[in-house]
Amino acid sequence: MNLKKNKKEFGLFLKVARKINEKFKIKPIIWGSLGLMLVIGEFKKVKDIDFLVPDIYMKKRWNELRELMGNLEFKLVDEKEHEFEKSKIKVAFAGYSDLFVKIPVNLFKIYYVNGAEFRNLSAEQYLEQYKKILKIPYRKKINKVKQDREKIKRIESFIKNKKK
Repeated sequence: MNLKKNKKEFGLFLKVARKINEKFKIKPIIWGSLGLMLVIGEFKKVKDIDFLVPDIYMKKRWNELRELMGNLEFKLVDEKEHEFEKSKIKVAFAGYSDLFVKIPVNLFKIYYVNGAEFRNLSAEQYLEQYKKILKIPYRKKINKVKQDREKIKRIESFIKNKKK
């Protein structure tokens, strides 16, 4: 968990994760670039912090999650994308079903850091996700394909070097 470029963002992730642990008794999944870099190492400054939570928090219990974020002084900036902002750092939520390759949540490693409990994918699981993401037209529309390919190369290199 040695992040230098993204220390502030990871600290904010832990703060939100602790509150989610306390209020909802669940372990969120850290997702996206920040989660990936916890596994393979830092390679850039993140633009946002992504959480995956049980789908019920995106629908029936959305107001509870929104209230929790408000209590942490986050401002809702995009309700459709479940995106909040505080101190120019964006935090977005999605449901477990938004994983591109369906992997049972209990297969993700659990981490305990500074009082927060959360799950994260392995390098191999991230590789599966990013390969699937490449096939999604929306990623092309928002010009993310090049970044996704770069991440795939980094993950493959990490896995190859890990096996040595």
